[in-house]
Amino acid sequence: MFAIAEPQPAAADALEELASETGFSVVQLRSLSPRELAQNSGLPPAQAELMRQPDFDEVFFFAGRNS
Repeated sequence: MFAIAEPQPAAADALEELASETGFSVVQLRSLSPRELAQNSGLPPAQAELMRQPDFDEVFFFAGRNS
């Protein structure tokens, strides 16, 4: 068996590059506490915690444009 996706560090690096190129701030969901993620996503705490531990995805949201 082999992975057909890039591991998480590559996704995080690409996300940082995208944020830099577009001038938008991004927040990676894994950087939020379980409580913050549950509040912002509306998910139950157990599901929110699972979202913080992806294998190949780097789940994020745009926080706003940098000045």
